Amino acid sequence: AFRVHVLGRMIMLSAARGKRVQVFDALGHLVASKHVDASGNANIALEKAGTYIVRVDGLVQSVVLK
Repeated sequence: AFRVHVLGRMIMLSAARGKRVQVFDALGHLVASKHVDASGNANIALEKAGTYIVRVDGLVQSVVLK
């Protein structure tokens, strides 16, 4: 499993070591993709507020950026 925290328009992930993180907008469009390094932590900054889906290794979590 992975953990997601939101700070403003930044998505911060932890416990996702060595995985690919994908972020989709509410319409299902891929807006960001990043490989998580050995630390298991990654930050993804997005420009627009809204609801996003974060997918890591087949697991998904919804987040709202304000």
